[in-house]
Amino acid sequence: MFEKKKTVYQGFDMQEFNKIRELLSGSGIWYDWKADDRQTHFLAPGRGTARGSFGSAGVNLDCGKEYKIIVKEKDWDRVQSLLHQ
Repeated sequence: MFEKKKTVYQGFDMQEFNKIRELLSGSGIWYDWKADDRQTHFLAPGRGTARGSFGSAGVNLDCGKEYKIIVKEKDWDRVQSLLHQ
């Protein structure tokens, strides 16, 4: 019913994220992705976001968004061979 999934990429580099996505799309491999902007998380109801409350001073802007790509476990070996070519 539900297939197991594995994380292929998790990091902050948008270029690497897009490169892997293009490789998977070109090979016809199903994948799902997520982009998580850490500065827009709500602190608590009525408190706003972290950036709205504290600003962006001292925050590494290169690490503002975290990207994640997952594939089905059955495709894992094929994905690994594509990535290491």
